[in-house]
Amino acid sequence: MPSKKLKMLGICLALLCAVWGAILMMQVIRAKVLVDSGNWPQSFLTLSERNLIFKAVKDEPFAQVAPVLLRAVVELRPVSYAINIYGKTPWDEKRYTNRDKNYVLAEMLWSTHLARPVDPAKADVLVDLLRASTRSDEKTILSLALQNSIWTSKAVPLLIAIADDPHETLGTRSCAINTLLRHDDINRHMPMAIEIVRAHPIGGMRCQAFNWIATDGVRGNAPLSQESRDRLVSAGFEILKAMPEKDWRGGYSTACKLGWLLHIKDEFCPNRKDPKYKLVKSGGWTDAFFTDTVRNALAWNEARGNPVVPPPSPQ
Repeated sequence: MPSKKLKMLGICLALLCAVWGAILMMQVIRAKVLVDSGNWPQSFLTLSERNLIFKAVKDEPFAQVAPVLLRAVVELRPVSYAINIYGKTPWDEKRYTNRDKNYVLAEMLWSTHLARPVDPAKADVLVDLLRASTRSDEKTILSLALQNSIWTSKAVPLLIAIADDPHETLGTRSCAINTLLRHDDINRHMPMAIEIVRAHPIGGMRCQAFNWIATDGVRGNAPLSQESRDRLVSAGFEILKAMPEKDWRGGYSTACKLGWLLHIKDEFCPNRKDPKYKLVKSGGWTDAFFTDTVRNALAWNEARGNPVVPPPSPQ
């Protein structure tokens, strides 16, 4: 009797293994079909299928998979909430929808292909995609890839055209000009960068745009000339003067950037040790600390006659 039960158990286990093996084989076949067709971003996928797709696509030639990955990142990206794309398999996060998981998978594959070591051939692929793209969101992602991962000077004329196009979004134009500032001649592109900053709405958005082009991390192959520095400083003070006093807190970083560019001690910040600027409970600073930094910057500029550097003459 016991031997008959063991025999039945063995048969059941064998059947179970056969069924499980068949399911896995079907998932492998489906994953391969989806990879070959490029339709996986729009499909409902199991965790096993996502893992299989990741292993397959990460080893495919970048030129072959880049168009699918770019389209997936653009079309699947959430617009009203953020998603953490970091971790071993972030596409397994239970609270994510199928669409979100596919987006994370696409982002991870895009990042994996652009990771070091640098492959110049991949830069050519990015340039080809940039040349063919008609979507601002795609151009932004491609500009970021060129800026942060793989650079080629072949992208310069394309990025100039994007930055100079008033029909592009300000975000896309800013991304293109920042890429040029980082990798090409900063003095050549600074006038256009300042004009793009001025195109942003008065207030926090304009300050953020200025802060990015003024940061010491955005430096091209040539040092910042005195002329470029003067124009940048003049634009920075112009931005602060245009802000209503009630919004000065948002101009704090811009005031500090100006102080850094001008080599001002403490970058216009008041005495950090002054008790009136200290928050007792948190140990942070009061709003007055930030607004007084802007006030100090404007007072410094006014004491020097509010010098304004005119934009360069058209070539």
